Amino acid sequence: MKRTTRAAKRLTALLCAALMLLAALPARAGEAETLNILLIGEDAAREGRNGRSDTMMLVQIAPESGAVKLVSFLRDLYVPIEGHGTQRLNAAYVHGGEALLRQTLTGLFGVRIDRTAKVDFAAMAALIDRLGGVELEISETERRALNEILEAYCRERALPYAPVETAGTVRLTGPQALSYSRVRSPDSDFVRVSRQQQVLTALLRQAMALEPVELIGLAVMCMNSIETDLGLSDLLTLLPLMDRDIDLAAAHVPFEGTCRDLQVDGMWVLESDIAENKKRLHAFLAEP
Repeated sequence: MKRTTRAAKRLTALLCAALMLLAALPARAGEAETLNILLIGEDAAREGRNGRSDTMMLVQIAPESGAVKLVSFLRDLYVPIEGHGTQRLNAAYVHGGEALLRQTLTGLFGVRIDRTAKVDFAAMAALIDRLGGVELEISETERRALNEILEAYCRERALPYAPVETAGTVRLTGPQALSYSRVRSPDSDFVRVSRQQQVLTALLRQAMALEPVELIGLAVMCMNSIETDLGLSDLLTLLPLMDRDIDLAAAHVPFEGTCRDLQVDGMWVLESDIAENKKRLHAFLAEP
């Protein structure tokens, strides 16, 4: 008997899962619950250790209402990390991966994290390209800044450099959108995380517009590049989103007026009022 390849096994498992979803849908109607997913955008990992978690975003999904809330945690937040003293928040991922990052966020802000999903930058660019790019409004300053980042990104990976030619409403390729989400120099990290949220919002809207068969194809493509503990029961919970108009809201931690710049050992960090941010975060997530 011919040996089944690993890829074929994965495809078979995914198709079976899709059939199970369709079969179980009537029984699950009206039972969907809010799901909190920690999305981790990882820079390239170095040998023997994790990369940097340049994106740390909590995605709260209420399938029945179509409400999706995005909360970005700024990487420069100066916080206590168990076993490693007080450091920038993204150091938690470097030292202990998603487990320590999850522990740090839940311990500081009391936020519930049901699942995690980790994707590296190259995989995100490929996903955006698979969806045909994303349409965004960019300024001339942002265009110049993203092209500088894009040129370095393409040079490091031996990719053809295709700059964004005009400002305004443009459709960005995967590498272009990734470079846009990393722009920081014209303003601040607060604006940077808003760019990341814009890219994710555009990506989510396009994905939800796909037909089920197209979504399965997208899932197959992502299987090797996204690490997640989302299971079949979670997919069942999220199914009602397919029939809803998505209502998106976004925030960031720290919230405006709750932090100050602080220099520690020659590096600039964000010192914040943890209690106030915890209070505002819970209020935001609880809003209907």
